[in-house]
Amino acid sequence: MDIKQKISELESRLQRLDRKFNFYFVGQDRVPPVKAFDQLKREVTLITREKDISASSSLRFYIETFLQKFISYRVKWEKGLRDIEEGRLSRGADFFKGRKFTRAEVKSSNAQKPMDAVFMEIENNIRQVTEEYSSLYKRYFHKSCNKAKLNKYLHEQMEEIRAKYGDDFFLDVNYDGKDIKIKPVRKN
Repeated sequence: MDIKQKISELESRLQRLDRKFNFYFVGQDRVPPVKAFDQLKREVTLITREKDISASSSLRFYIETFLQKFISYRVKWEKGLRDIEEGRLSRGADFFKGRKFTRAEVKSSNAQKPMDAVFMEIENNIRQVTEEYSSLYKRYFHKSCNKAKLNKYLHEQMEEIRAKYGDDFFLDVNYDGKDIKIKPVRKN
């Protein structure tokens, strides 16, 4: 299966998964489709690797467009799940009333950026840091680290980091002789 067919199949799965999440949010389903979501995230990671090694700029653009769509859905789903978990919203018919999950504007110090661009930058930075941390861990500790766990941890820390640094930061990985540390660094 070539990449364009794979992305087309992933887009249809993305739409079906969005319907399943919507059914959960409005109370028609009792359990969120988290397993299907995790499986889709794994496959999107594989597609992202294809983008990184692809020589074709049109293919990279096609993949990038899909990734932006995936990230906007992902933000909607994770925010909805988090709001339910933390008690800000309850599942039911009124779940979506007055809520805007996508295409919101986020204020940065430079200018207004669409939320998709901000999340894309953060997502790319997390992916790079995860890979760099993994290679340093293997080099210095001669073991493999759990990339999925590290990626999940970094995503969980993003809200706190963004509250402190805004959107003008990047994550940096350093080995200090004892430990490998990931720190947010302000952009100049």
